[in-house]
Amino acid sequence: MSGAANLLKLERRRIDAFIDVDLTVLHMDEHGQLPFKLRIDPLWAPPSPVHCAFNPKFAAAHPRLMPSLEAMVRDGRVQVWIDAYTGGRRVTQPQ
Repeated sequence: MSGAANLLKLERRRIDAFIDVDLTVLHMDEHGQLPFKLRIDPLWAPPSPVHCAFNPKFAAAHPRLMPSLEAMVRDGRVQVWIDAYTGGRRVTQPQ
């Protein structure tokens, strides 16, 4: 179930609340795009691992893929991209 679908259910009073990891709802809140007055309480949770999925045939055809991805994780580029989309909210515990 997507955050947008849960917003619709909340607006129609089919549910009272929901917990979601979909960054769409947080983005909509930060940009004043929620469809109705709503209180968003960001909760802290340990970061979930980030996964990359790809077709095994693609990986076999591109043998440098995994070493390149691993290098980007090691040198911090992947974390920079994650932080750009999350504002760092999902990777640090609040004070």
